[in-house]
Amino acid sequence: MKLQRPKSSRTGPVELTILLTSFIAATYGFGVYLFSTLLPEMRVALFLSYAEIGWITGVAQIGFLVGAFASARLVRAVGGVRLILVSVFACCACLGLMPWVANVFHIAILMVMAGCAAATVWVPMVAVVQAGITERHQGKVLGLISSGTAYGLFFNGLSTPILLPTGGWKSVWTFSAAVTSLLLVWGLLRLQVGQKVLGAGDASHARADGDFGWAAAVRDPLAITVVLLMFLNGIACMPTMNYLVAFLREEIGYTVQAAGWIWSTIGFVGMFGGFAMGALADRITVARSLNLTYVLLGISTMLFLDHAYIWEVLIGAGLFGLSFNAIFGLVPAFVSLSFDANKATAVFAASNVMLGLGSMLGNLLGGLLREQQQSFVPVYVGSLGIDFLLILLSLHLQRTHRRHTYGTSPTHSVVTE
Repeated sequence: MKLQRPKSSRTGPVELTILLTSFIAATYGFGVYLFSTLLPEMRVALFLSYAEIGWITGVAQIGFLVGAFASARLVRAVGGVRLILVSVFACCACLGLMPWVANVFHIAILMVMAGCAAATVWVPMVAVVQAGITERHQGKVLGLISSGTAYGLFFNGLSTPILLPTGGWKSVWTFSAAVTSLLLVWGLLRLQVGQKVLGAGDASHARADGDFGWAAAVRDPLAITVVLLMFLNGIACMPTMNYLVAFLREEIGYTVQAAGWIWSTIGFVGMFGGFAMGALADRITVARSLNLTYVLLGISTMLFLDHAYIWEVLIGAGLFGLSFNAIFGLVPAFVSLSFDANKATAVFAASNVMLGLGSMLGNLLGGLLREQQQSFVPVYVGSLGIDFLLILLSLHLQRTHRRHTYGTSPTHSVVTE
């Protein structure tokens, strides 16, 4: 099935990139990670244990799994642009309802919804970028879009120390909901809502292509490598992110302001890191950029574990922001350049399902380890071990992709050499 560019002349490549980046900032920076920023206050106010917190962050991945699993078919059913806008609306509703929660169950329901919205807003973007951005710029654009999470984190780090002392944790959720509402209005006004990014053929042809894509994601060695990579990304990255503020404030003893600086550092570096690593990938290949990214991720985790001086933690935060945001731009860029349009959507959806499973497992284990050991150190030691596996797997990814390109399944040779 061939992708078509959106018909609306109002949405050019630059505005499209800015809009998609903003949507990621809202659905991930606010919808997924704001809970981590406000964790110390919400834990005290709602009498939450770390076992319950681990359960909440783990169960939240169920929504991500459902959204990722359904995204490939939803894109064909309603169109990529429409699915993205509906997802932003769902995220806005979750943010607006969060100040009214009274127990663990309420938080879990909203976090599941937010996780689903995050998946259904992200998976269609591979198809949208393929349709609206030329191939030679896709690495940079997807890198920048994935950095939307960093923009959201940076915004959280700036707004939370200002709003928290005066309005409490509820005011931060309300403010984030208002900002997301403005972004949604912008998208509704400027995007072609009814245009299907995928969907030039008939329904039976779409179903046939879709079935081939899911089957290929199981049979293709390159697709299997990508899926495994995303699973380990979830185990390594999500607990590191979700428990960082609690680790810094409750175990190391940093203040709200210091934790805000560190959180903003992650966001600030990540704002440019995704684009920079995407641009580097366009020059040295995505697989080599991923390998470098995982090395930096391992260094950042070691600095968090040492934390002898605040400058170490700040450097670690910068490296984490660079690598974390780059990873989730480089992987879709690799998929976009390695598979045809329909198969790319299926492979990326499958890999996001595994990302959700890995995140669920990592968050649950992280909460249980903290409750048992009374320390976050085992959580970060485990993440460091997974980082090492990711370095090895990214080296294997490069070799597998070379065989994939020059062997029996040729795709886009521009990715490798």
